[in-house]
Amino acid sequence: MPDALRREAVNDFLGSAQVFIAALNEALDANVLRETAGKGFTISQLRLLRLVSLRKDHSLGSLAAFLGVSAAAASKAVERLARRMYLRRSEGEPDRRFVHLSLTELGRRTLAAFDAARGKRIEEIFVGLSADELHRAGELMQRLSARIVELGLNAEAICLKCGMYFPDRCLIQERIGHSCNYLVYKSRK
Repeated sequence: MPDALRREAVNDFLGSAQVFIAALNEALDANVLRETAGKGFTISQLRLLRLVSLRKDHSLGSLAAFLGVSAAAASKAVERLARRMYLRRSEGEPDRRFVHLSLTELGRRTLAAFDAARGKRIEEIFVGLSADELHRAGELMQRLSARIVELGLNAEAICLKCGMYFPDRCLIQERIGHSCNYLVYKSRK
């Protein structure tokens, strides 16, 4: 394939990927979140609830790394959700930077409502696609994601939030041996 055609194909692919991400974030997740949790609830707050549902004990540093914010911002996010009765928080002994978080009943119901509504929408979206097609597309996206991180200028600072979707593994670490900030903080626990 001539270079110009390849560049055009790459640009078309990247444009399609950006449109897919926007559709996923805005048309799917943001709309479903508004329908299930109301306008005052954000995707970042949802990610925090999801993380707590997967793992109960965190350092403020690991939360910050996972959310891509400062430790102070992570602490404020936790406090905001605790005040709104979505989370329970208790500080670790003897290290106050370590926190034990758990979902309240409201937090569990909110997450369950979001998951159910999102699951229904996803079934509607992916109807007609075979498991093999989805596995091939997923594999391609994982390979490209790993390559992007591998060639990144600051790869060790990147966290792709793999734990939100693959609770027991980090795809980037498996593919290129890179540990994101979240895994580094988590391993210090």
